[in-house]
Amino acid sequence: MTFAEKQAAMAKAMDAKLKTLSRDKVLQADQNRNKHTTEEKASIKAYFLALASGDPEQHAKANALIIKDYEAHDIEWRDEAELKSKAQSVGTSGAGGVLVPTILRQNIIEKLHYISPVRQLATVITDMPAVLDMPYDNALPTTYWVGEGVSITPSGATFAKKQLVPFKLAGLDPFTSESLADTAVSPDLQRLVEDRFTIAIALAENAAFVSGDGASKPFGFRSSDITPAIATGNTTVGNLAFNDILGLEYTLPTAYRALGTYVTSSKGLQLIQGMKDSAGRPIYLPGQAGLNGAFGATFNSRPITIVDEIPTNLGAGTNETELWYSVFSMYWIGNRGAMRTDYGTNGTDFAQDQISLRMIERVAGRPFLDEAWAKMNIK
Repeated sequence: MTFAEKQAAMAKAMDAKLKTLSRDKVLQADQNRNKHTTEEKASIKAYFLALASGDPEQHAKANALIIKDYEAHDIEWRDEAELKSKAQSVGTSGAGGVLVPTILRQNIIEKLHYISPVRQLATVITDMPAVLDMPYDNALPTTYWVGEGVSITPSGATFAKKQLVPFKLAGLDPFTSESLADTAVSPDLQRLVEDRFTIAIALAENAAFVSGDGASKPFGFRSSDITPAIATGNTTVGNLAFNDILGLEYTLPTAYRALGTYVTSSKGLQLIQGMKDSAGRPIYLPGQAGLNGAFGATFNSRPITIVDEIPTNLGAGTNETELWYSVFSMYWIGNRGAMRTDYGTNGTDFAQDQISLRMIERVAGRPFLDEAWAKMNIK
């Protein structure tokens, strides 16, 4: 599947989820637009008009309104490292871009949550500090049998430290100056801009949260940053059995087992649905026994979620994928500071009278606690 096809598929899936899942919460971002305060409406209008104009003075005015709102919400809007290295300040043309209004930022983050399977399962920090030190300990204290009156040898738990570090993620999208000016006064067009950037950001985030290597991007739960327990799956194509999956579930320590979630690719779910009993009858069917592949579905009384960034070509052919049973709240995501928008011409933009908007966010992601993760390969 090409990137364009994947983007179109995610757009379709996002639209379906926004209409059918957790309706009150998911659509709240759009519904709340009608309840925006005068100040919020003014900041959104000034934001789009400033982008359409390319006028540094309008940028400064728009940023003045938006900065006031960020400070009122205690959201960090300065990129300190960038300021120190480039001696730039947000609010002037070519020196950091135009800040995204807090209400627009909030709408995008809310929609990311409802279209990103990993964000739904993970622990998310809304406004994390520049670097967050996370203590963790994968070893239990040492214990001894001792005689009466004999000193006990202390073992003292030693806590290691992992850092949750935000990385810069940017999405690029072309608009005509006329469409940006129209967007300033049209809630429907504002939603379109939100959705386009949400899809682009979600595609990049999902890939990193699953398989990112920590180099200029978050660590994924499939990365070498953790060492999951490995359960033995089926070794023959099409021979997946219920006991294989049950063995995966019992690979987790008892303390974590009741908190676990099944996560696999669409191919993995297809393999699970293809399991049959001794009479050749399917054990689970879509829409029955709580297994239907949608958010909120269950398998063996535990949640099961599709994450299609998990590869399906892990074997000799293209028929092997992974099934995870893990405590996914041990994956931490952090949203850092303000979003901002830079603009300019890109490719054929000049000839087509377009402006390319580059929306930038900073996001962190990292798995913790090895013993909370288990996986098996299935085919």
